[in-house]
Amino acid sequence: TDRAAGLINLWGSTFVLMPDGLYSFNSKGRSRLVHGALGAWENAHINVPMSLYKDSIVIPHPSGLLLYTLEEDPVNIGLDRGTVLGALPEPGVTELHGGVHHSTDTVSDFIYEVYQPSNNSTTALLLCGYRFGRDFVWQSLATLTLNDAELMLGCKVARNGRSESVNHVTPTLWSQSGEDLVYMKLDPSASPFHGRADTHKVTLSADAYMSELRFTEPVDLTGIIVNTSTDMIDGDEFQISLLTNGNGEDATVAICRGSGTRHVRTIDRDKGGNDVTSLVLHVNWTATNTSNRVPPAILSIVLYGKPSVGSEAN
Repeated sequence: TDRAAGLINLWGSTFVLMPDGLYSFNSKGRSRLVHGALGAWENAHINVPMSLYKDSIVIPHPSGLLLYTLEEDPVNIGLDRGTVLGALPEPGVTELHGGVHHSTDTVSDFIYEVYQPSNNSTTALLLCGYRFGRDFVWQSLATLTLNDAELMLGCKVARNGRSESVNHVTPTLWSQSGEDLVYMKLDPSASPFHGRADTHKVTLSADAYMSELRFTEPVDLTGIIVNTSTDMIDGDEFQISLLTNGNGEDATVAICRGSGTRHVRTIDRDKGGNDVTSLVLHVNWTATNTSNRVPPAILSIVLYGKPSVGSEAN
């Protein structure tokens, strides 16, 4: 009488996620419990839409975004897999671990996912993950708004999408934000990374927090160099700010505008550059041009400083 949360076919067997674990059924109807550890969870959603990645199954489970390969233990490949247990982010930084995995779709080398960082919020992230060596790299593609924080939001890649023109077929990623159906055009290999000739509309605002840096000795930051691509036009702006020593204050240290590719700025002591032991870079992006074009990019960020003893370092 129990209701299955999800099912999928792989290698001639059907895998079914039940309240007490993951089962497999073969063509003769024989079944066995593959992993009971996946049971006994009160999932946030009634449905758990599983998908296939290579020869494995991707399961958006309460314990993480799990990758299950036959005869192996499931492993967490999600955005929060590298989070140190008990670690808290700097004040003002979006906390990403402990969220809700909604749904996934897989195509080619990529996993697309809707991830809700907080189950009390209607804000979700549209993510793209891909394997890099033995690990997975995740990047946020867009922010989505849930109609209800407790309802599952789906995403789907249309392999033969015609989002731009009825005469042009290109893979297209679809989801929903609020009451709107939203899409993102992918490149011919279903990648979110476009070639320079494949222009598209650039988002008008975005922000990101970089990984925290920790110094073994206090450092006085003296300067920052931001190298950007040559694609910036009037109205484009990168704003770089610092959150230092866990104080939660967002101090702007660099604003990058115009067609120049090298932006050199001095960091004042009152901008949080004095006696720094921990540091998070916060990057804000704004634009005004909505035409199809090559999106500008930050190529590198270099920080300079002087430790309490020794010579200048970067």
